[in-house]
Amino acid sequence: QLLGSYKKAYGCPSNELAGLWTATVDKLLEVLTAEPAIDTLAEMYQCFYESVEVVGKGCLSADHMSKYIDSVHSALEDYKDRVAQRAEEKEGATADDVEDEAEETLMAIEDDQTLLSDMNKAFHAIFKNHGAAFLPTWERLMPTYEGFLKSTDPTQRQWGLCIMDDVLEYCGPESSRYAN
Repeated sequence: QLLGSYKKAYGCPSNELAGLWTATVDKLLEVLTAEPAIDTLAEMYQCFYESVEVVGKGCLSADHMSKYIDSVHSALEDYKDRVAQRAEEKEGATADDVEDEAEETLMAIEDDQTLLSDMNKAFHAIFKNHGAAFLPTWERLMPTYEGFLKSTDPTQRQWGLCIMDDVLEYCGPESSRYAN
């Protein structure tokens, strides 16, 4: 809301908005990498994408984009570990164990889905405001996107499809190599 107020008061572009954004984006990216609580991390991704939407076109430097991809990579590796751990626990569990932990497991899955959704919205905001300029950095996660698109998990497939949709929508002719 503060960024929106600055944009309204000083216009965009303005030195005032740029100064506030410069200080804000570095802290946001730092938190995206450091936050261990999944629900809080999802909220930080929401804060990030809302901020990118307010500040708009060209608001992220190549370094910012790289730090964003670093944070996403870390969060996705943690996510994959949690999914594998839940599958492992389910495999060795008795019916009573599964029933006892069902609510906790459902909440953990819901937290992960919220995280992926907010992360996806952040990708959408970046592609919308940076287009093909984001592709070279974004490609670092290509094995993850491909794995998610081939996954039997509908949440992972949907996440991968949404990101590919944004690539095709916002990256013009450069996106044609990702169409398949």
